Amino acid sequence: MIVSPGEARRRADLLVLVGTVPDAYHALLADLTNSVPDLPEKGERRIFRIGRGRSKSLPWGGEAIQLSVPNAGLAATLAALRAQCAGRQVTIPVSNFGRFAEMLAEARFPVFIFSGHSADALALEMLQGLVADLNHRRRASTLHLTTSENGWGGALASTWMTGFPLRVGFARGRPEFDPWRFDAERMIATGEADLQLWISAHVGGRPIRKNGTKTIALARTARAIPGAAVTIAIGEVGADYPGVVYSARTGGLVSLPERQESDLPPPAGIVHAIADLMSADLPC
Repeated sequence: MIVSPGEARRRADLLVLVGTVPDAYHALLADLTNSVPDLPEKGERRIFRIGRGRSKSLPWGGEAIQLSVPNAGLAATLAALRAQCAGRQVTIPVSNFGRFAEMLAEARFPVFIFSGHSADALALEMLQGLVADLNHRRRASTLHLTTSENGWGGALASTWMTGFPLRVGFARGRPEFDPWRFDAERMIATGEADLQLWISAHVGGRPIRKNGTKTIALARTARAIPGAAVTIAIGEVGADYPGVVYSARTGGLVSLPERQESDLPPPAGIVHAIADLMSADLPC
């Protein structure tokens, strides 16, 4: 249950910030929290924040009412909040729950804003459970601010093409979903893999280098990647060549034209060229 930033801006009369979000989204959140919805009758927006801390001030301006449990992490706080919303008893109640319950009952469209930047898998699962519970009686949803736009775009592409999210393997001629088996870091650390093809069109980051695993690096760079056996320069979508990418600002796919003439090729072209030179039964 995820909505776009535009729908949240227009409809959400109750915003709940879950943990912290990357600094890159502060401008978006400033616009969201300091504006008013145009669809609810009252035309006002209430803001809560789930997590540790006592300060009401938000990094991008404005204030939020804190929902927290002493000495509890984000997942435990969400669990307590979900339990109280369902009328169950908890050992330590969530602070300001009474105000939250009152405003939640009045809200026409509450939206919980989250990012993997501060929430682990258990916290995200508890959040989705809370939102699912609320949807039995009212409409509620979430706004996902991705830690990596390319990463989330890849996850969506994998899901619509194979029916599975990442991590997916194709070694046996069909898509297989197994987050443990196809964990690249684990495979390299244990020596299960002896060659990695590392692709990064953005500056920063380095390939995984463990157990002497050889590396072919595809990167937007004019210099060899330290530790890589082979470095091939590639372009970046929207800079060196046109393409379609996921945008968290719109909550969907956007088309980007090239900003400059460039001889740097798209990474897909290099990968296809490598695959054409390999045997059909390459075990990867």
